[in-house]
Amino acid sequence: MAKHVRDRARDRAVSNSSGSRTNFMYKTGCAVMSDDTYNLNPPENSLEQSWYAFQEKIGKNFPSEKVGSKNFFDYAWDKFDILEIISILCSEDKSYFGHKEVLYAGFITWMICDYNTKMIRNSMSLTASLCLDSAERAARDKYNNIGQLGDIFVRMFLIGPDFFNQIYYPIGGVLQIARTTSRRTFRKQLAKESLRKICANEVIRIYHHHVDNLSHDKQFGKPSLNKAAPLVWEVSGLSQELPAGRKIKTAWYLANKSAALSYAASSIIVDKDKTLFEAICEGNSTWRKHGKYFDEWFGRARYAVEHILMNSSEQNTAKDNLYLVSHVDPIPFANKPYPQIYAEEIARTFKIKKVRKTESS
Repeated sequence: MAKHVRDRARDRAVSNSSGSRTNFMYKTGCAVMSDDTYNLNPPENSLEQSWYAFQEKIGKNFPSEKVGSKNFFDYAWDKFDILEIISILCSEDKSYFGHKEVLYAGFITWMICDYNTKMIRNSMSLTASLCLDSAERAARDKYNNIGQLGDIFVRMFLIGPDFFNQIYYPIGGVLQIARTTSRRTFRKQLAKESLRKICANEVIRIYHHHVDNLSHDKQFGKPSLNKAAPLVWEVSGLSQELPAGRKIKTAWYLANKSAALSYAASSIIVDKDKTLFEAICEGNSTWRKHGKYFDEWFGRARYAVEHILMNSSEQNTAKDNLYLVSHVDPIPFANKPYPQIYAEEIARTFKIKKVRKTESS
């Protein structure tokens, strides 16, 4: 999030509340301006009546584009209802300003670290603030930097009421933006959390190789975590930042809930040699840039469940992942091939060792 947006949010934040008297703190020296400073009690009902009449006119010209009967706060903030969110993102129905952008940010963060509610909320709050800032910039340009006029225009006509009524105000408004971590810090946290998902992807890649190249021969058995885990660091060709040995298993158990989705994302090229998964881990994936890959992504994830996980020892993992992608048809994709030396090592590791029978004396 741009630094000036966060600074502006903090400057406007409400700092104190005492009884029925609300004090507003502004960053103008150390001045505290309260309802004694300005007349915040206009003639009863006149202002509210005018406002509701104005909102009614706006509503006729700009009808609500809210999707479904549930409110954003209920399914995305108070509780992160992953199936509801997937349903909205997969829908071809148009939604209101910023809605799918914010949900997508929460969804990809959930995929990386579903156990970290704070990061999921931060991702949505950051995205909401960036959407708002982008619109405000456009409005300021339109009205030659007349701030107040630009603010009115952007809220009433460019953004519309749904964004504010569904997302901005329910999650905490300017106070929530002020509390949210910076974009730079968030990206660092996301990169750290993504290491477990990278491990999970490498486990499934080994499974994928096994299913395609070894499973036809009974001497190699089924793909299993016990045999795949020791291979991850050896055959992945990745940095030494990845955990090794038993820690691979721990990483898998923390990341396998949506492993089919992350593995499928690693197979989709979105920019030259960069995959969708890499863009997500770097904090550079947005709905505007990558929403067009959503159907392909989920179809490949369904294939990863049916073709790979269901043909491994990971039956419970397969069920958990199928729960997320059962609404789409599978889209086949090839495994990224291993160099011959690594392929041979995988075969040696999975080959079932015959137990020699000893003669009884």
